[in-house]
Amino acid sequence: MANPYYQVESFQDGEVIVRAGDDGRELYVVQSGHVVLSHGVPGGEPREETLGPGSFFGELSLMQGVPREATARAKGTTKLLVLEPGTLLLRLRRDPTFAFEMLERMSRRIVALEAARLAMDDATSRSASSGQSTSVHNTLPGIRPSARR
Repeated sequence: MANPYYQVESFQDGEVIVRAGDDGRELYVVQSGHVVLSHGVPGGEPREETLGPGSFFGELSLMQGVPREATARAKGTTKLLVLEPGTLLLRLRRDPTFAFEMLERMSRRIVALEAARLAMDDATSRSASSGQSTSVHNTLPGIRPSARR
């Protein structure tokens, strides 16, 4: 019998789950196997992250309705719990620790983005003082230069 609150989908090794730039509103929770997220960085090397059981991805697309920011591929046989916008609240009610895990991951992401922004600000300042022109703020989407203090 299918669960009315979520679906479980299976993927084989190397199979693409979602592609960067795709529209989608699902959140994926790794039940078994692994998922490799490939984040493209304009003008830089792609960054990869491997997620294992209990990890999740797609929260920005689910909550903000923005296109996928990474391509996700299965590593080995992988089963994913798929949550749609309407089922997330039900999941959070059934498993409050899931809400805490989401907040923890999002706060780590904010800290990492702020560190990257500060590093770019520093690089911009060094380039400006040496007379070079650069636009590093265009390398990470969603990061705007802060007002100088």
